[in-house]
Amino acid sequence: MQPQELTNVLCACSLEGCSTMPGFYARAGSAAIKLANSMRPTDVIVALKAYSGSKTKECPDLAPRLLSVAANRMQMYKPKELIATVRLALTLAPDHGTFFQACAASSVSRLKEFQDSELSEMVGAFTRSE
Repeated sequence: MQPQELTNVLCACSLEGCSTMPGFYARAGSAAIKLANSMRPTDVIVALKAYSGSKTKECPDLAPRLLSVAANRMQMYKPKELIATVRLALTLAPDHGTFFQACAASSVSRLKEFQDSELSEMVGAFTRSE
């Protein structure tokens, strides 16, 4: 299974409620962790959104693993993708220092890529986290 196919399944199952079936995220999350290194930014975001929407406690390593991959590939993230990932990270893994340090460094070095509204959104995401 390709990362996009898996994240589409996670998203669909989250929307349809089948992600609440016992054991679903234990298996699906494990598969996502294995595919994490080959995920594009949109795949990471969709997987995190689905996991967040499921409200499950299964596969507690999923969000930290995906955020570690994101931290190592920060330059691939467009400003909007970065903002979406930050918002999800603040909900799912607020103590993931590696991700937030990489995010801050990347954002500062790429400041010219951000539109004014995107800078505002980024600041707003961090401000609402407190």
